[in-house]
Amino acid sequence: MKNYYFNEEHELFRQGLRDFLNKEVVPNIEKWEEEQRIPKEIFKKFGDMGYLGLNYPEKYGGIDADFFYAVVFTEEISKVFSGGFMAAFAVQQFMSSPYLMKHGSDF
Repeated sequence: MKNYYFNEEHELFRQGLRDFLNKEVVPNIEKWEEEQRIPKEIFKKFGDMGYLGLNYPEKYGGIDADFFYAVVFTEEISKVFSGGFMAAFAVQQFMSSPYLMKHGSDF
């Protein structure tokens, strides 16, 4: 069956993100849940991998990806089975960053 939404690049992104999550997040998620915190280092790693600011211009550190990359991102982070983890990254990606993008300055 032909997929009308996700292309090969989306699927490569999905696999890379899934591998990253399985290496960096899944082994630690229970500990982070118990501690009720996500280490700031994991946000840095996400940024270094290009997973933050998916839909934002490269000049601001994003990768200027289409909407379906954000869908893949949301699908994959939901699979770590941590509501707190998913919420933290969803807020960053879809709530706070859009306001910075729209109302922020270059200074």
